[in-house]
Amino acid sequence: MGGFVLPGDEPLGHLHISADAPIQFVALLYIPGKPPADLFMEDRKSLQLFARRVLIIDNCDKLLPAYLRFVRGIVDSEDLPLNVSREMLQEHNTLNAIRRQLTRKVLKQLADIASERPDDYTKVWDNFGAVLKEGLHTDGGHQDELMGLLRFRSTNSDGKLVSLADYVAGMPEGQDAIYYITGESQEAVARSPHLEACLARGYQVLFLTDPIDEWVVQDLPKYKDKPLRSVTQGDLDIPEKPEDKPDDSKTDIGPALAVGRALLGEKVKDVRASKRLRESASCLVDDEGGLSRNMERILKAARQNVPTRQRILELNPDHPFVQAVSKLAKESPADDRVGTWLELLYDQAALAEGVVADPAGMVKRIQSVLNSAIKP
Repeated sequence: MGGFVLPGDEPLGHLHISADAPIQFVALLYIPGKPPADLFMEDRKSLQLFARRVLIIDNCDKLLPAYLRFVRGIVDSEDLPLNVSREMLQEHNTLNAIRRQLTRKVLKQLADIASERPDDYTKVWDNFGAVLKEGLHTDGGHQDELMGLLRFRSTNSDGKLVSLADYVAGMPEGQDAIYYITGESQEAVARSPHLEACLARGYQVLFLTDPIDEWVVQDLPKYKDKPLRSVTQGDLDIPEKPEDKPDDSKTDIGPALAVGRALLGEKVKDVRASKRLRESASCLVDDEGGLSRNMERILKAARQNVPTRQRILELNPDHPFVQAVSKLAKESPADDRVGTWLELLYDQAALAEGVVADPAGMVKRIQSVLNSAIKP
């Protein structure tokens, strides 16, 4: 085993398995302290397979499912013939039986590390969490075990990992869903205006920033009867706390919405009053159940031919600037400032996500507002 371990790469877990029935085999496995360089390569290193202490395959990728490919070690069985070929192994019942036992034992060990040594499990998750998540899509037989192993950082976790069980246990009264946000990085999603309604209500939002997370949420529509809901999709209606705000406080911004739809019709699918914003003036959201902007970004980065979908511009009806735009649109709809200000609200929403299609135009619009501000 010593030959497998690189200096400074002390394993995060060891597993010694000795089985006599129904298949006789011995396995010595370990979880590396650092991710192997070939973790996402097709010709990656796998477990060594021995038959009666004679090496028959140096790199046997059929002993564990692909989502456990970070595990290293050796397996030795008395029940495999010495002359077995790699092709014969594909259908060999002995190998399949060993694989089932190894998979179950490795998942159990990961669960034990998570409960008994959470600091070590943080290292395991940071190194191999993105790989483990693949199992939710490929291994329907171990969904419960894999869901128990999932960990996320969140708006409430202060950089630490939170499990779905911990999330549900900490949900305040009245919360009926598990909220999440997908994006390119934790830093980017943590600043998103889409979080505002959840933060105001004390709802925790999970940060899903691995590319595979977009597929995870498709394979995990709910947990313990709690649906998973994206804060960037659909008409997110999270009521204010009654003590914080009277029900009739919402301001009618119909004039701004009407002009916005006419003016921005080529850029957005709709302009509507937001139920998710509390501090920001505007944001862009995706259709409920549609392709998210983050998924679109991932697919385009993978050189997939994905058409850019129009999104929905939401305006915060309680924001002073939005109210000013709507008042001007109602009283002086021909005023040039109405269009400029609405374009700026769109610019702001795009800028909050780090992507502005027309930066030169945005700068010009900002300058016009600044110029009017300094006029006597």
